[in-house]
Amino acid sequence: MKLNLLHKVSILLIISVLLLFCTASILMYRNSNAFMKNSVQNECIYLKYSIEVSGPEIFDFPLDEASSSRITLIDKDGTVLYDSFQDADTMENHGNRPEFIQAQKEGSWETVRYSETLSRQTFYYALLLNNHMVLRVSQTSGSVLLLMLAGFLVVMILLFLLLAFLMYHLQRREVEMVRREFSANVSHELKTPLMSISGYAEIMENGMVQEKDIPEFAGRIHHEAQRLTNLVNDIIQLSKLDEGAENMPFENIDIFELTQNVKKDLAIQAAKKKISVSLSGTCAFIYGNCQILYEMFFNLMDNAIRYTGPEGHVHVEISPSSHTVSWCITDNGIGIAEGDQERIFERFYRVDKSHSRATGGTGLGLSIVKHGAALHEAKLHLCSHLGEGTSITLVFPVSPRRTR
Repeated sequence: MKLNLLHKVSILLIISVLLLFCTASILMYRNSNAFMKNSVQNECIYLKYSIEVSGPEIFDFPLDEASSSRITLIDKDGTVLYDSFQDADTMENHGNRPEFIQAQKEGSWETVRYSETLSRQTFYYALLLNNHMVLRVSQTSGSVLLLMLAGFLVVMILLFLLLAFLMYHLQRREVEMVRREFSANVSHELKTPLMSISGYAEIMENGMVQEKDIPEFAGRIHHEAQRLTNLVNDIIQLSKLDEGAENMPFENIDIFELTQNVKKDLAIQAAKKKISVSLSGTCAFIYGNCQILYEMFFNLMDNAIRYTGPEGHVHVEISPSSHTVSWCITDNGIGIAEGDQERIFERFYRVDKSHSRATGGTGLGLSIVKHGAALHEAKLHLCSHLGEGTSITLVFPVSPRRTR
């Protein structure tokens, strides 16, 4: 739940940072662009006055060392007389350049030209001199697209590193919390039947039970011992599932036949409550672990019988298709409240603890179903209405991605 919340917060954070970054980038770009244009214009005006006062001798000085701008002097016919970056004799005629044409007409002109890849842009400012020559000063900088892209990549890398760091530590905390909660729940759940067994045995040991009541006390001890055995078996099963599928044998299994075996094993339990258990469908093979699948189907059918009233009905339907096999169990039992439906697959979570213990449940059955579904890459769906019944569906892939 915390991870889901972190994902939503992360998305909002990324969107907010990107919007802030784009806004800041545009504002910074506009400010820096305005500063550059103002600097080029001022430099061009100063050079114009210097030329008109000192004459062309000013170009005998190494202007490329005194200024980072590119300075070009163009004759009235478009011939380049001087360029601070390149030999003027090798340069083409600039008579067709828009800044040259417009400067001759209006006295000054500015323009921006972009490279073909939009990775660079050059700002030109041209002034008409008294001798009808044109002085042009220009500066080149990265385009807003390139600057924003570079900044975007840097910001995204930093964001992902930060979020990965936070998620890693949050996952560690959640795993640690789950481990502690599981340990505490195991201790509590084991303690209850052990105390009952110890209490009954102590009463019998001290001769405080009449001979006629010994079978009843022995039955209670047997019941608690069986409950303890079931709990330990479920804990072991969950531990195996937590370790993954590396050491588990997988094979092609007919889950219709497997469900028939589960139905037979629960026949006595269903008969005690006069509950009808039906099975429909056809043979359907999936690639899985027989023991885990049996536990999953057993726990689901066992729960359906436990939480369905006398003379109720439980139905299992198996529906194979070209890519999936659906295993669906439906009952007309007590149902599950909407507020509990998201949590019933958690370990030791009980909707009604007193009723669950009375029915002999360990609180781990549905957790085994959830982990088993993940192991077999199956999708788990729950539909339940309080007082009307529950339907749980497992959708198995016919050809799972796992290869063995």
